[in-house]
Amino acid sequence: MHKSKRSDVLPDPQPAAGAPRRSKRGAFLQRLRKRRIMETLAAFIGGGWLTYEVVHWVFVEHYHFPEYLLDIAILAFFVALVCTVTWLWIRGGKREKAGVDQARRKEEPIAEKSIAVLYLENMSPDKESDYFCAGITEDIITDLSKIKELKVVSRADVLPFRNKEVNTRKVGEGLGVNFILEGSVRKAGNKIRITGQLIDVRTGFHVWAERFDRFMEDLFDLQNEVSRKIAEALRVSLSESEKESLTHKPTDDLRAYDLYLRGRELLYRRGKKNNELAIEMFENAVQIDPRFASAYAALAEADSYMYAWYDGDPKWLGKIIEFNQKALSLEPGSAEALFGIGMVSFYQKRYGEAKRTMEKAIQLKPDYYDAYRWLGFIADIFGEYQEALGYYTACAKIKPYSEEPYIHFYQTYARMGNDAMAEQARSKLLELGERKLALNPGDAIALSRMAAAYAHRGEKEKAYAAMKKVLQVDPDDGLSQYNCACTYAVLGEREKALACLRKALEGGYKNIREWVKSDLDLASLHEDPDFKALLAEFG
Repeated sequence: MHKSKRSDVLPDPQPAAGAPRRSKRGAFLQRLRKRRIMETLAAFIGGGWLTYEVVHWVFVEHYHFPEYLLDIAILAFFVALVCTVTWLWIRGGKREKAGVDQARRKEEPIAEKSIAVLYLENMSPDKESDYFCAGITEDIITDLSKIKELKVVSRADVLPFRNKEVNTRKVGEGLGVNFILEGSVRKAGNKIRITGQLIDVRTGFHVWAERFDRFMEDLFDLQNEVSRKIAEALRVSLSESEKESLTHKPTDDLRAYDLYLRGRELLYRRGKKNNELAIEMFENAVQIDPRFASAYAALAEADSYMYAWYDGDPKWLGKIIEFNQKALSLEPGSAEALFGIGMVSFYQKRYGEAKRTMEKAIQLKPDYYDAYRWLGFIADIFGEYQEALGYYTACAKIKPYSEEPYIHFYQTYARMGNDAMAEQARSKLLELGERKLALNPGDAIALSRMAAAYAHRGEKEKAYAAMKKVLQVDPDDGLSQYNCACTYAVLGEREKALACLRKALEGGYKNIREWVKSDLDLASLHEDPDFKALLAEFG
C-alpha cells in the first residue's frame, strides 16, 4: 500500500471524539478577534461615550448649541463604526486568503519539470479534422508521460480547456505545473505541419518554439521528434529505454490509426450511439492491423463504457477481458489494460482479485490515479478506512489541483465519525473547485461536487445556485445528475433527489450500486422504499 503522511493533504486532525470541539459560534468569534474587530468595537464604544459627553456638556449645555447636534454626533459615530468594521472584515479576509494560498504553495511545491499539454488548435482547411488534432495531442501526452523525470498532467485534466480561449499562465498555475505546451496542427493533402510553443508559467516567456513540416507517412517520426524536442527544452536526459519507447510506432498502417483517432473522438463526445460507433471504428482498426495494441485497449475501454454506463449487459465483461488480454500480449507493460481487467473483477464483486490486479498496474505505472482511487473505494467497502485514506492521499498528490479526492476524504472521515476532518476535506474541495471554476466557469462536474459540499455547510443559496448552473450547462450528464441528487438529499428534498437519481441512471451512470448504497450524502434516502427500488436498477 502506498504510504504517505495525511498532513501532506489535509491539516492536522481536530481532537478525537469526546474532546472539546470548537463550535461555529466559537470559530466566528475567533475570526472577529483575528481581524481586530473586537478591539475596534471596544475602542469605538469608549470613544463614542466620550464624544457624546463632550458634545452634551460642552457644546449643548455650556455654549447652548441646538440639541439635534447630539443626533448628528450619534449618526456620525454609527456610520464611522460600520465603515471601519466593514473595512477590517474585508481586509482581514483578503489577508487570510493570501495566507492560505502562501501556505499551500509551501505545502505543495510544484515539480520543477512539470508540464501540461493543451489541445493543439486545428488550423486545417477541413474543420472536421478536429479528431486528428486531438489524437496528436493525446499521443504527445502519452509519450511525455513515459519520461520519468517529467510530471505530465493527464489528458482528462486538460480536456476541459479543449477548443476554448484560455490564459495559458492561469491554466498552468491552476494545474500546478511550471510549463505549458500549446500549438497547432495543419493538415493539407499528404502534408502536415505542427507548431509548438513551450511557455514558462512563472515568467510567461517562451522557452522553446518550433515548426515541423512533414509528409503524413512520417507522422509517427514527427510525434517522436516533438516529444524529444520538448524533453531537450526542459533539459531532461532520456534513458535508453525511454528513447526506445518514444520511437515505438503504435501501428504501421495510417488507415488503422485514422480509424483509431476517429473512435477516440466519438468516445469524447459520449452517448450510447457515439460509443457504439466508436466500437465499430476500433473493430475496423484491428481488422486492418491485428497487432494494433492501442486499438485493442480502446476497444476494451469502449466495451467497459457500454457495461458501466449504458446497458449493463454481462456480455461486455467477457469482451473487456478478451481485448485487454490481447493488448497485454502485444504490450506487456500496459498498466491501462491491467486496470481494465481489474475493473471487471470489481464489477463482479471479486474485490480481492480486483485489488491485486490494480496493485500490479501501479507497479507498472506508479502515478496511476484511477488505480489508487478504486483501491481506496475497495478499502472503504471493507471498512479499512486508514488504508482508504492512504490511497486517497496518493490521489491528491498525483492531482493536487483536483477536488475529486476530497469527495472520498470527507466520505471516509464521516464514516469514521471524524466530523472535524470531514469538514476540513469539504473546505479543501470547495477551495480547489473555486480555482477550477475561475479557469473554466462551465465545469459542470466541479460545480455539482461543490453543491453537495455547500449543502453540508448549510450554505443553501450557493448549493441551489451551483445546481441551477449545472443543469443549464450539462443537463444530460449522468455524473452531474448524481451529484445533484446527493445535494438534494442533503437538503432534505426527497422528490428532487429521486428525480435526479433517475436521470443519472438514464444518463448512463450505472453499475455503481455499491457506491450509491454506501454514499453518506444519500443517507436520508437509504430507508426510503422508492430509493430501494431505484437502487436495484443501478446494477
